[in-house]
Order: sequence, then C-alpha cells, then structure tokens
Amino acid sequence: MAKASYVAGFFLVALLFIEGIQLCACINSTSGACIQHDREALLKFKQSLQDPSNLLSSWEGQDCCYWDGVSCDENTGHVIMLELSSSNVECWDSSLNISDGQLGLGKVSVCLTELKHLKYLDLSGNYFQHSEILKFFGSMTKLQHLDLSCAHLSGEIPHQLGNLTDLEWISLSNNEIGQQLPNWLGQLKALKFLDLSGSLLHGPIPPSLWNLSNLTILDLSYNQLSGVIPTSLGQLVNLEMFDISSNSLEGTFSEIHFSNLSRLNSLEIGYNHNLTFNVRSDWKPPFNLTGIRMEDCKIEGSGFPRWLRTQKGVLDLRLSNASISGSFPTWLQSMPLAILDLSMNQISGPLPSNIGDGMPGLIILRLSDNRINGSIPTSLCRLNQFQVLDLSRNMLRGQIPQCWVGTWLYIDLSSNKLEGTIPASIGHHTSLAWFVVNNNSLSGELPLALKNCTRLISMDLGENKLSGTIPTWIGENYLGLEILRLRQNTFNGSIPLSLCRLSRLRILDIGNNYLVGRIPLCFGDLTGMIKSPLMGYDMISKKEKVVEVVKGQNLEYTTFVLSLVVNMDLSGNNLVGLIPDELTTLVGLVGLNLSQNHLSGTIPRNIGNIKSLQSLDLSDNQLSGTIPSSMSILTSLGYLNLSYNKLSGKIPKGNQLQTLTDPAIYAGNLQLCGDPLPKKCPGDEDPISTGNEDEDEDEDEDHGKGKSEKFWFYFVVSCGYATGLWGVFGILTVKRNWRIAYFRYVEKAMDWVLVMVEVKVARLKRKFERNDNGSE
Repeated sequence: MAKASYVAGFFLVALLFIEGIQLCACINSTSGACIQHDREALLKFKQSLQDPSNLLSSWEGQDCCYWDGVSCDENTGHVIMLELSSSNVECWDSSLNISDGQLGLGKVSVCLTELKHLKYLDLSGNYFQHSEILKFFGSMTKLQHLDLSCAHLSGEIPHQLGNLTDLEWISLSNNEIGQQLPNWLGQLKALKFLDLSGSLLHGPIPPSLWNLSNLTILDLSYNQLSGVIPTSLGQLVNLEMFDISSNSLEGTFSEIHFSNLSRLNSLEIGYNHNLTFNVRSDWKPPFNLTGIRMEDCKIEGSGFPRWLRTQKGVLDLRLSNASISGSFPTWLQSMPLAILDLSMNQISGPLPSNIGDGMPGLIILRLSDNRINGSIPTSLCRLNQFQVLDLSRNMLRGQIPQCWVGTWLYIDLSSNKLEGTIPASIGHHTSLAWFVVNNNSLSGELPLALKNCTRLISMDLGENKLSGTIPTWIGENYLGLEILRLRQNTFNGSIPLSLCRLSRLRILDIGNNYLVGRIPLCFGDLTGMIKSPLMGYDMISKKEKVVEVVKGQNLEYTTFVLSLVVNMDLSGNNLVGLIPDELTTLVGLVGLNLSQNHLSGTIPRNIGNIKSLQSLDLSDNQLSGTIPSSMSILTSLGYLNLSYNKLSGKIPKGNQLQTLTDPAIYAGNLQLCGDPLPKKCPGDEDPISTGNEDEDEDEDEDHGKGKSEKFWFYFVVSCGYATGLWGVFGILTVKRNWRIAYFRYVEKAMDWVLVMVEVKVARLKRKFERNDNGSE
C-alpha cells in the first residue's frame, strides 16, 4: 500500500512539473500577440480617421489583437483582418456629414499598406466624403476580401486593384463610381464574389468578365449597363447567383446561355425593358432555382413558361409585366413559395379556392393589374406567415372575407367590384401598416375593431359608399398615420378635432363627402405638412401607390415620389366659415384644394408663405375681398383656380402668376379686373414697355412729324394753285384790252377747231361712199 502511494505521488509531481514547463513556454512565447509594427500602423490609421461616435475607444494598450474590429493570426500575431463596417446608416443616405456610428475616412493614411499580412478589409458603410477609391489598395497584394460598399465613394475604380490577384471577394456597391466596367476585372482569376450594384456604371459588360470561371456571385444590378448578354455567360460554370436587374440591357436569353450553369440558384434579370426570354417549350434547365425575378421582361410563348414546372424549390417567383396570359396555374402550389408576384399580366379567371392551403409558406402575394374574377378565396385567411396581399385592379366581386387572422402588414384590394362592409376581423391585424380598399362599392360604417390597427401608416377608403361620421378614434389611435383618404363617400358630420393629433399626416383627402362645419383651426398642428418625414415603413416591394386630385386631375403617385407628396383636399363638402390663417403655416404643402364648399371671408394674406405650393384650388366658394399680393411669390405654383367666388379688385402680378394666363382661373368674379381678364381696372395705364420704349417713342415722334409735313405739303400746293389761278383771272379782270384780246384768241381757236372737225367728217363721208359703190 505504501509503495502504491509513493508511485502515485511521484506521477503527480511529474505531471505538475510538465504543466509548469508548458505554462512558462506559453508566457514567454510571442505567438498570437500583436506585432509592434502592426500596432503602430493601426494607431497611425486611427489618427487619420474622424471618429465622432468614439467607435475606436478600445484601440489602446499593447495588444492590438484585442482591439475592436482587429483580428490577428494565432501563430504569428500579424494583423490579418480589419472589420470596421458601419451598419447604422442606409446606403442611400445622401447626408453630407458623418452620421452616428460612422467613421470619417476622407484622408485615409497610406499606413494601411504597412499591414503586409492583411487579408480581410471591410470599411463598408462609412463616410469617405465622396473621395476617389484609393489607389494604394492595389499594393495590398495579400488581400482576399475587400468591402467598400455604401462608403460614399466617387470616381473611377483604380486599375491598381487589378494587382490583387489573390482577391476572392470584392464589393464596391452603392457608390458613385459612374464609369464603364473596366476590362482588367478579368485579371482577378481567383474572384468568387463580385458586387458592383448601384454604382452608376454604364456601357457594355466587358468580355473579360465572362472568363472569371470561379465566380459564384455576380451582382451588377441597379446600374445603367447596356448592350447584350453573350452566350459566353455559360463559361461561369460555378455561378450560383446572377443579378443584372434594373439596367438597360437588351437582347434575348435562350437555353444556350444557361447550358453549363448547373449550380445556378438565383436568376434575377428583371427591369431590363428590352430583354426577352425565349426558350424551347420542352426545355429542361440544368439548374434548380430558388429565386426567379424576370419583371418587365418579355417571356415568349403563350401562357406560363412550361420550364417553370421543373423548378421544385422556388421560394421567390416574380414575373410581373412579363406578357403572361391564361388562368392561374394550380401547379404553382407544388413550389414552396414565399413570394409570388404575377402582377401586370393578362391572367384571367378565378383564383384557386385552396390557394392558401396549397401555399402555406406564402408571405407576399401580388396579383394586381390582371383580369382575375370571382371572389377572394377564404383560404388566404389561413396563411399564418402572410404579410402582403395585393389583388388591386382586377374584377373581383363579392364581399371581403370575414376571417382575417395573422400579422399582415399590407392589404390592397382597390379598384375591384367588392361590396358589403369592411370586416371587423381586419382589426385583428394589429401590425397592419397599409390598408387600401378604395374604388369599390363598400358600404356601411367603419367597424370599431379597426381602431386596433394602431400601426397604420396609410388608410385609403376612398371612392366607396361608406357612411356615418368620421370616427374620432382615427386621430386618437393612428398616431403614426401619414396618408388618410376617405374621398368620395357619404361621410357626414363635422371634421373631428382629433385628426389634429396626426402629427405625421402628409396626405389628408376627405373631399366629396357631406361634411359640415368649419375647418379646424388646429390643422396648423399637422407638423407632417410642415416638414415632410420619409415614409415610416419599409416599402416591401416599392409598389405602393396613391391617387390624388392635384392640378385638377387624378394623378397616381408611387414609391419614392409618394414620399414627397404633401396634399390637403377638403373639396366638395358643405364646409362654412373662414379659411383659417393657420393653414398658411403648413409650408410643406404641395396641393391645397378647398373648392366646392361654402367658405366665406378673404383669402389669407399670408398664403404666400406656402412656397412649395404647386396646386391651389379655392373655386366655387363665397370668398370675397382682394387676391393677396403674397400669392405672386408662389414660384412653384402651376395650377390655380379661384373661379366663382366674390373676389374683387386688381389681380396681382408676379413672376409665376404671369404664366397663368387662362381667364377661366378668375371666371365668375365680376368685380375682378386686370390681366388676364379683358376687364381693365380704373386708372390702368398702358403696360410698361421693357425693351423697345425708346424705339416706340421715336416711331410716335416720326409719325407726328410725318403728319405735320403732309399737312404743310398740301397747304403749299393749294396755295400755289390758288395763286396761279387768281393771278390769271385777276389780270383779265383788271386789264380790259387783255380780256378782249384773250377772248378773241379763244374764239379764233374754237372756230379753227370746228373747221378742222367739219373737214375731217366730210372726208370720212366720201371715203365710205366710194367703198359702198365698189362693193356693188
């Protein structure tokens, strides 16, 4: 027993001795610790940056391998990775200043080149102050990963980047490069990932690009590229994602383009308006896609492409505006679709009644602008993950199903032939942001349950037969509402004061109803109409649309333009009282329509404060007084209607008003005068000449002088004639012997004339007689 204890103790001491040796070796080793040279290079780099958010506060101490965004080789201690991306700022943010969470990289120090072993560099999302892409990146020949996306860069891609032959991953997307794709990209033979999307690139795609046989991801979307895609696309045998959408490419895709692309997983060629997809009807693709986007491409053949039936794993299918006709194919239900967009085609017939059961994973369904008829399938109500439903602009009939559940974000059933009431079950969608059912035949009052949709940003119920009063809970519960359209219904009562609490409201259209009372003074509190916010939601597929009466006509606003529209329309009601001065504080208004009411008083004299106003309609009211002179400074005004009021006085003049020359603008105001009306104001003078005043005066002066000279010319001639005439007759009157001699001369002359006439007559008679005798 003692011997066993001795042996065990010996082994324990030996084990502790070995561990101690290893521990000492680890302590004395420099493996994994930061190299001093690399640490100094990083500190120089830090000094060249602007860091208002103090993102690099951890860059202190001796071991740089523990600094935020820095990684070192475990064996050598060299810095091999620098990850300083910012994800707090959207790529399309056009701010001219550094935002929170960004680094300012306007003068990046060349000291980055001292990191000789750097393989991974990510500076995306930071602020390069619109400087050019730095040439010295081309000397960092060990780089395998370079990400400068969304970095506010501009200028051309330096050719020195062609030296990075080890580069496998590069993204310069969402910058302002603005050049043709460089041909030297073909030198980067190791490249597997290339993203140059959203960079203002133009011109054709260079042929060298098709030689990058290791490419798995190629994204050239959202540029201005032109030309055709050659069949050499098929050389990219490892390609998994191909995205050339939203360019100006043309030509025809055939099965030859894809013959070798067996690994292709995502095909995105949409929004190239001159692209055609033409393959044989019996074509069997070599790939199995999960994503297919061919929006705005012309797909040859009738009906749905048959080759789609072979794609059993499609999650995202978007074929909008692709010249597809026929009925809705039931075989689509064999795909595990999450997104289906077949809008703007010629699909006809009813939807399958079990569409919701056949596509249980569906999240987005867009079938707008087709010829779909029948009723809305109730099976859609059972889609628990559903978020977006757009069946607008079809021929659907019947009632909206009373079975809505889930967490839907977007419902658009507008421009159909739906009737009945708005189902109370819509109120179960507490996450609903966009609810559009305008241009149907819906009736009844708004269901109380609708007030539960507290996250609504847009509610469009216009052009229906809805009745009752406008509920006060709209203003109390929808505090994030930006668009409210109740136009052309039969709502009555007064405008609820609670609407004034909608501080984000940008479009308020309650025109063509039976509303009474006064315009609330508190409308001046609608701060969303003072400084318009961007839409407070992510437009899922950027197809949101609103129709507004602006400039006297129905205008449809979509996507980004919609975020710029600020409009108030209270027209076609029975409103009375004054136009509140508070409306003139809504300086962001683009359109203001108060026409066809019974408003009285004067036009607010500060109407000129709304400098962004493009359309103003105050016609068919009982407004009196003069037109405010401040209206002449509305430099954006393109449409004006003040007709059929009781306005008086002189129409003001101004740079913009001078362009509105249609007299119908002021028709029915009998006391108005001045241009462009034919009625002149008392004391009006001729218009002041601006360019030929002196010439006109000279012409008038010359004309006056001409008339004077003409008068004196005739006067002198007349006097001369009278003087000569009376000079002869005066002498004959005074001198008797001259008078006798003159009359004797006249008598002799007359006698001579008579004799000559008689002689001539006698000769003629004899001549005629001889002629007669000869003829006998």
